[in-house]
Formats: sequence, structure tokens, C-alpha cells
Amino acid sequence: MIDIKLECSPKLEGELKTLLENAGFSIREDADLVLTEKLIKHKFVFGHHENDIVLLKPSDIVFVESINSEIFVHTMEQKYTGKLKLYEYEGLFENFGFLRVHKSYVININMIKKIKASFNSKYLLEMRNQDKVEVSRSYYYKFKDKIGF
Repeated sequence: MIDIKLECSPKLEGELKTLLENAGFSIREDADLVLTEKLIKHKFVFGHHENDIVLLKPSDIVFVESINSEIFVHTMEQKYTGKLKLYEYEGLFENFGFLRVHKSYVININMIKKIKASFNSKYLLEMRNQDKVEVSRSYYYKFKDKIGF
């Protein structure tokens, strides 16, 4: 386990502590590795792939998917496992253009390549990484409003 010392405002400390501990880090005052507020001005999440832990910015993420209680964070190059709940990704990145479009998907609207209308008030999205994501009926109108249709 890697120890990290946080040097940031109290407002960010709670959020970062949760994110880092969920990613497998230990928060300690005597740690050699120090994360300062200067480095964390932009929000981020951790992605896990094999033995690697990667720092992912909102602009790196195409969409987040939930399958059988597992979370997968899709980028242009890789699919990572995530430690947060789907609704946490939605809330964390809402101001970066992320939107819930299905009970299993939160997308980055900046990463939509094509929108194809489907039957029964649904859309099929082709994302920039070539993956397809369905906008379900429950999220249809919210999606239309956000996109500006």
C-alpha cells in the first residue's frame, strides 16, 4: 500500500481522502509522497488495470459503465475498473459534460461521435472510441434537453 500525505484545503481533503482510500492508498501525515492542492485543481478519478493505477481526468473518459455491480471506466485506449458508484461519477463530473443516459451508463457528451434515433423514444450513441451506448426511455428527455434537441 502506498502512503500519501494530503496538503490541501479542508473542503477537498474529505473528498480526496475517500477517493484515494477507495483506490487503495493510505493517508498518513508522515508519508514521503505529498499531494498538494496545486496538483489537484482539476478533478480526477483512479482507474485500475492489471497491477497499474492510473490517474484519469474527465477529458480522458469516454463513458462509465456498470455491469453486474462492477464499474468500468472507458477511455479512448483502455477500459479500467473503477472503485466509485455510477452515481458518484455522474455527480463528480457533472460540470465536465457527463450525463446519465441509462441505468448502466454515464457518458461524456463531448465524446459522442454519432447519434442514431431508435424506436420507442431511444437513441443509440456511437462514442469516439467506437463503443455503442444506448440512451434508455427513462433518460431520453433529459438527454435531449442537455444536447439541445
